[in-house]
Amino acid sequence: MIMLNLMFRVAGVAALLTGLASAAPADTINLRADNWCPYNCDPRSDRQGLLVDIARAILVPAGHGVDYRIMPWNRALAEVRKGLIQGVIGAQRSEAPDLIYGDVPLAYDDSGFAVKKGTDFRYRGPSSLDPYRIAVIADYNYDGGDEIDAYLKDSAGDKNHIQSNTGDDAGAANLRKLMSGRVDVAMDSAAVLTYLVNQLGLADKVDIVPLGRPTAIYIAFSPAAPRAGEWAALLSSGIETLRQRGELGTILARYGLRDGRMP
Repeated sequence: MIMLNLMFRVAGVAALLTGLASAAPADTINLRADNWCPYNCDPRSDRQGLLVDIARAILVPAGHGVDYRIMPWNRALAEVRKGLIQGVIGAQRSEAPDLIYGDVPLAYDDSGFAVKKGTDFRYRGPSSLDPYRIAVIADYNYDGGDEIDAYLKDSAGDKNHIQSNTGDDAGAANLRKLMSGRVDVAMDSAAVLTYLVNQLGLADKVDIVPLGRPTAIYIAFSPAAPRAGEWAALLSSGIETLRQRGELGTILARYGLRDGRMP
């Protein structure tokens, strides 16, 4: 009787482990980016970012785990290219054409210029940036590799004119430089600037001037990841499914956005 009970217990444990194994994710996809809220935010928050929420809503039901953490953008790009992580959040094709993308963007973003209120700033082509000290984020792409990105690259040697920042807090750090008078303009995503300005209590002190040239943004995957193409295709088809079910609108509403601003 003791031996029989033991056999049943062993069989029960084996069945339990088999069930747990079948319920576990087929793989865990490591996604990294610097803090770019509302697209991707603090991993400890109950609002980790709309692109993170979209990724989980699509990938987890398909059997994939998602591990999202903050990492400086230039480091994230370096690591995804080496295959040390599987994906980066908020990539544009022009800034990292060697990564693996889906056919359908997950969002659209427009760059913006933050200036102190009362500053008579208008973007009228690259030469209109000449008089200003400009804070940017290292390895960011501001207009899809077009004239602004080319201008910033050509001017990068003038450290007073173009001041590049890195790190998880680069966007907020650039706004603090703006308020302290060390730069005249801080460049970032217009949506991110709006979020940071509100978070820092600067809404009555800063104007945000959108560029007016929205660009597609993606979660892009490592070419070293064997299933990268599968994951990218899954996101492309999944974003349309979320839209049809109304789940996309629910996700966006958590961040004060509407589906009309998405692809």
